[in-house]
Amino acid sequence: MTKYHKINKIDEVITLKIKSFPIYKDLINNIYESKQLIDKYSNIWDYYKKINNSYEHVYDGHKTFINKSILPISRSYFKFHEISIDKNIELENKTILCIAEAPGGFVKNILDRTKNANIYANSLISFDKKIPSWNKHILNNSNVTILDGDNKTGDIYNIVNIIHMINVMGCNNCDIITADGGIDYSKNYNYQELDSLKLLTCEIYFALLAQKHNGCFIIKFFDIFNYSTIRLIYILNLFYTSIEFVKPHTSRISNSEKYIYCSGFNINNIKKYYSIIDNLKRKIINNNSLDIFIPINFILDIYNYNKIFVKNQVDSIKSTIDLINSDNSNINSLIYDNYENANKWYIKYFI
Repeated sequence: MTKYHKINKIDEVITLKIKSFPIYKDLINNIYESKQLIDKYSNIWDYYKKINNSYEHVYDGHKTFINKSILPISRSYFKFHEISIDKNIELENKTILCIAEAPGGFVKNILDRTKNANIYANSLISFDKKIPSWNKHILNNSNVTILDGDNKTGDIYNIVNIIHMINVMGCNNCDIITADGGIDYSKNYNYQELDSLKLLTCEIYFALLAQKHNGCFIIKFFDIFNYSTIRLIYILNLFYTSIEFVKPHTSRISNSEKYIYCSGFNINNIKKYYSIIDNLKRKIINNNSLDIFIPINFILDIYNYNKIFVKNQVDSIKSTIDLINSDNSNINSLIYDNYENANKWYIKYFI
């Protein structure tokens, strides 16, 4: 599977009231059955999934090839680094918005690589220990403006907060936007997709108001089996020249995480598709339906990507289970290979 999968662009908007429903049932059953196998090994799964991940030690490995002054604060640091290098994203002297960002892996990577980037960063402020808080390197940097909204919570589920933050930055002023948000899925990973819908809707609405003409947007998705999720991706397709699915090496193959890289934002489509932006707003405020029909060709394109992604994911889960059930004689060899992969990764992306 290649790291990048480009989706064919379609410019067509048909208003049609359709309730959300799962589309790719064969793929859903396949991945859900595989995820249920993990439950049997829940007490040791985390240990073995790391051994079976070829790039696990990019974050915690022997960083022979990296500047010792660089202090990554999360795995996301390396995911953004990899995507931005691969896509030749210029960061210096750019206005950048990072949505749902704490503890700040993306921002820290940008700070380590630039001197004059103007960074706006948003995240939910909470006393709940399960919700990440800002790293001190982010809070203490003069190039970073923390956006916490009208009520000082940073909550983008609150439309007033989004408007307040747009007023601080200026409308359609950001060259680069990222949205790396997630919520606690540990109780049931099979609900990850539906649980993410509101967050994704808010992130996309925020980005469309903030994005500069020709700018780019990197947003994290999980499973994409449901009509509502695919509809959000279709909306991105309407506003950007190109959208690509990205699975960085630094994202474990066994999980559902994937990024969508959207490039070439067309600001003229704000007026053309204003009704869609208004529908997103109403969806956030009142949970109204997004009455947009998705062309069948677009659904098939997503299906073709899903087939490849799910196969790789299932294969990774099964190979991890095989490793658990093996005599463990090759574990040291796997660990050695993983360190070698990490060093190769550093050579490619840091030298």
